[in-house]
Amino acid sequence: MPKMTSKPKSFIDGVFDQLPDAPAEAAPTPDERLYQTTFWASRGEMETLDRRLQELRWAGWRKASKAVLLRSALKVLLDLDLTGVRGEEDLERLLRERLAAR
Repeated sequence: MPKMTSKPKSFIDGVFDQLPDAPAEAAPTPDERLYQTTFWASRGEMETLDRRLQELRWAGWRKASKAVLLRSALKVLLDLDLTGVRGEEDLERLLRERLAAR
């Protein structure tokens, strides 16, 4: 019979507890956990993201970060009806249509 071991503790567990001055939008609520992920982007896309982030900081949002910016965009994306989306081009077109309709 295999020996039972405890679940390894992630290096990220409790990190927000140790940062009392962490921005509110970066700290998980008690009923959610944050998971680190990665995605592929071109150099141009990342440079544009960096420029847009700098614009936010110049406009007064000093603690703006890529993580918060991308997480906010993801939350909006998750609320969209994705019926009929068959690829990246369809998704991009849907997002642009929704932004233009504002």
